[in-house]
Amino acid sequence: ITLNLANALSGQEETHKAMELYDQLLNMKSLKKTKLSFMTRFNKCLLLVKMGDFDEAKVILHRIGENPSSMANDVRARVFLTLGNLAVSDGDIDEAMEYFDHALDEADDDDVSALVYTKRSIAMAQLDIRQYDTAISTLEDVLEDISYSDADGKSVNLLKAEIWNSLARVYRKRGDLQQAINFARL
Repeated sequence: ITLNLANALSGQEETHKAMELYDQLLNMKSLKKTKLSFMTRFNKCLLLVKMGDFDEAKVILHRIGENPSSMANDVRARVFLTLGNLAVSDGDIDEAMEYFDHALDEADDDDVSALVYTKRSIAMAQLDIRQYDTAISTLEDVLEDISYSDADGKSVNLLKAEIWNSLARVYRKRGDLQQAINFARL
């Protein structure tokens, strides 16, 4: 309950209250090395990133990613995805791609959302270094992955819409405005 409250406060821009709750949870000895502990650390890192404290967030994210405990497995893929996105923000695409590869390795095969968001991040990094055709190919592969998955419903449609939007961005940057318009309309 406390973690949900902290997450809600974080979403409502009540960062100091949220941080206090995350720290309270992390100081509870009974939660050390539990799944809840790792989820709390990860969510605290997201809040640190939101607050602009990238260095502290990276330190904690690295600790989670390197922790051999199976209790960290539930957040490990998202940890590497976040580190990859931070590396892209820093302009280090090579490092970002390594983190994205780790995220793909750690993601459960049936976690369509994790796979889609990681591959989308890969494509957007490729866009940043003007590898337009590679980015398009990556995004087309994502659409294929979604269509072959067992997932369905509103969440899948939202994932497809995000990928179509990303394809529109790539085509626009490449200068193919007609294709960009076509994907923007989907």
